[in-house]
Amino acid sequence: MEQRQADNVDFSIALDGTKEVKCTKTAKKAVETMQEIVTEFILFVTSEAVDRANEKGRGTIQADDLLDALKTLGFDHYHYYATQYNQKMVQMKR
Repeated sequence: MEQRQADNVDFSIALDGTKEVKCTKTAKKAVETMQEIVTEFILFVTSEAVDRANEKGRGTIQADDLLDALKTLGFDHYHYYATQYNQKMVQMKR
């Protein structure tokens, strides 16, 4: 039941493991554009985190550097959820 077209990509989103919502087709160019945007976002935040680590005399970035970078760059919503996630991961490792 796989459909393929030269310029489009099908996406399915699984919600809570039981329901599946079929999205409309997305042009390959749109997918590529989103990938470029996400890449730039990651580089932007990582660059700020590297600056933070260097200020602290470290050559390796840590989770706190990334979280501080998100906050400094104004990504407060991301900062909140990333902090919550990081705290859960730290607790699980104990």
